[in-house]
Amino acid sequence: MAQALAKTEEARRQELIATLEIVLTDFPDHLGSALRHLPGQMDRLGEGRVGDWVAALNLKGSSVEGGEALLAAESVLGRDTLEAALPGVGFGEVGAYLQHYADAHCGRHVLIESTGKEGGLFSYGGNAMTISLPGRLSLFGDERDALSYRVMAALAIGAIEFGRYDLEWGGSTPSGAAGQDDLDRLFQAQKMPWLAQSLFEELERFRVRAWIRSRYLGLARDIEEWSVALLGLNGRPEEEASLIDEVLHGLQWAWLGEVPSHPLVEQIVEEADACLVAGADVEVTAQLMERFLPDLLDLLPENPRTPSAMVVDQSYQPPMSPQHQEREKSLRNLRTSMREEGLSARLEVIRAAIEDRGAATQDESFAEVLDFLERNPPPDGGLIDSPQESFSPDRGHSFDIGQELSPEGGALYSEWGEDIGDYRPNWVRVREFPIEGGDASFSARVRAEHGPHIDSLRRSFEALRPENYRRVRGETDGDELDLERVVAAQIDRRLGAAVPERLYSRSQRRERSVAVALLMDLSSSTNEPARFGGKRIIDVEKESLVVAAEALDALGDRFAVYGYSGFSREEVAFFIAKTFSEPFNDRVRAQVGGLSFKMENRDGAAIRHAGQKLLGQPARSRVLMLLSDGKPLDCGGPKYNDSYAQEDTRMALNELRQQGVRAFCITVDPRGGEYLADVYGKGNYIVVDDVARLPHLLPKFYQRVAT
Repeated sequence: MAQALAKTEEARRQELIATLEIVLTDFPDHLGSALRHLPGQMDRLGEGRVGDWVAALNLKGSSVEGGEALLAAESVLGRDTLEAALPGVGFGEVGAYLQHYADAHCGRHVLIESTGKEGGLFSYGGNAMTISLPGRLSLFGDERDALSYRVMAALAIGAIEFGRYDLEWGGSTPSGAAGQDDLDRLFQAQKMPWLAQSLFEELERFRVRAWIRSRYLGLARDIEEWSVALLGLNGRPEEEASLIDEVLHGLQWAWLGEVPSHPLVEQIVEEADACLVAGADVEVTAQLMERFLPDLLDLLPENPRTPSAMVVDQSYQPPMSPQHQEREKSLRNLRTSMREEGLSARLEVIRAAIEDRGAATQDESFAEVLDFLERNPPPDGGLIDSPQESFSPDRGHSFDIGQELSPEGGALYSEWGEDIGDYRPNWVRVREFPIEGGDASFSARVRAEHGPHIDSLRRSFEALRPENYRRVRGETDGDELDLERVVAAQIDRRLGAAVPERLYSRSQRRERSVAVALLMDLSSSTNEPARFGGKRIIDVEKESLVVAAEALDALGDRFAVYGYSGFSREEVAFFIAKTFSEPFNDRVRAQVGGLSFKMENRDGAAIRHAGQKLLGQPARSRVLMLLSDGKPLDCGGPKYNDSYAQEDTRMALNELRQQGVRAFCITVDPRGGEYLADVYGKGNYIVVDDVARLPHLLPKFYQRVAT
């Protein structure tokens, strides 16, 4: 209870308590979940919206887990209901339209992406290939927020269209700026790069607007309408933090149409209006930035000298800061209101109800709540939980596919929640890590031990190759006459019937069109001994994978080799040993040998990610082959085990099947038959007790699924 109040602004604590009382009356089983999640959702929803949102969720009939997902907006229904209740406009409502707009104006594909965060005035960014826009805009709280998206996108797109990234700057730069583009080198060459870039950004808006006014009259009217609306919000702070901020923000408001109040802003705007006209290139912006940057640097305060020695009076107590005084006042007001308005008794009722339902074990009295709030006043409107450290094998690698790319890195995928009967959207983060180097000796050892089996398997798969050419009959033209059709045509002519024209046959090349993703479980349990031969499970898996890869190479099908592990839903690691475009050579064999056991195995996310790569392949048949030692399991967080993990894996496979991908599993788990039939379906898995059996099992199985 105390933590929930501490996370809530003082002015809205009455609203929180009133909403908790509604939940207690109408949805008592979900009171604990409401206490955990309402403070955070109140911040997002704005004043007076949380009660209507809770009513729209219709928690009656939901399980405790389902209610938790709804109130946390972790399920699709919970997310959609929250999105509908939020003020303003979300990126999802306008993203597709803006993407078409960007492609049309830039003459090539420029990715429009969401930062996932609330945005404000001029909160856009990006580069020559990507434009980043806020996840939600609520500057106005009405349809004008959609106009805000259009204008912000137009300015970012205009920067690309009108040559911002075509700057050719020949100046010298610090040695640390090697490898950067000319724009970055320009900033790095200045005394304060961040200030140079900030000034450049403000000036570029003047140039881009001039181009837009000359080219796109309708869009120019949108910008003017937006500018007038923003000026009418009276949202400009009365006092700036520094003289630098006063100038930079002054340029923003002058761009919108406000009369400059600072003499330097007035001078810069006058030059910008004169020089940054339609037809001006980015070099003009760079010249103006270099001209006025010294004037901004002159506004910086001089660094005060540090005394060589300081004598501290231990008895001296400094006066309270304004922030401290405000917190003390807030606490006094809270004490008074809780006593005068009977909030103490209302809190005790809610606390007792939570305790009765086992949703909380803390016995917080009225005095303890006040003590907690006094020790933990809300900093700037709410406590912020510290992020937990999580496993990450490495960072810095990027990749080009995924359901939704995340600003924090990786790709986000939904996960099926058996406990809530719905998907948890954008719930799991997958990061890619290419295998570099590897173990060149591994495939040599496999070849030495299983050479006869590999040769047998290659011959079996080579027998599956189609004939290089087949004869196509009934053509109007070809490389030879079709004798049977010629004889039939002569008979028809003598009988007076119409003579057919398709009397030729031709030789047509036959090709297979199959793409296969070999996906290997790299969980820590694969480091355990297998049931035979004294080998580790991971060694058996890798042997099987090498044997399968050799066979696929003989058959000529396109294939890729991946591994997966990780820890928690935030860190699913996806290792790449071979891409679809790489040939299967000694370097790739070494990379396959470099696959090693890691931590957990969140199968659903790895299957979805591998499936996305498969769907990007131009093949008629797509196959996912998973090599695993057992059940999906991720101990990096709650729930991903037993039926929950198996159901998510089953749903991931169903999603791929609906898109035409065939999936099957090869496992060394002797108990695999107990659950794999439910997860993969009958006939879509095999349990291998010895890698030597693969030459006999795999060709027939693969021939059936990869047609």
